[in-house]
Amino acid sequence: MLGSIGSTEMLILVLLIILLFGGKELPHIVRTISKGWHSIQKTRNQVENEIRDMFNDRDDFSG
Repeated sequence: MLGSIGSTEMLILVLLIILLFGGKELPHIVRTISKGWHSIQKTRNQVENEIRDMFNDRDDFSG
């Protein structure tokens, strides 16, 4: 989903955020978004690994 955002759209989003929140709040906002994004990626990787392990365990039992 985010892979389809181009550089122009990203620049517009950044400018809107700066206009809405001001330059002082920008580092805090970026930090918060970054932490959330990393948390989502970590959770996604954990779920993928659990699903992969579940299928591997199933293959081990089937013989």
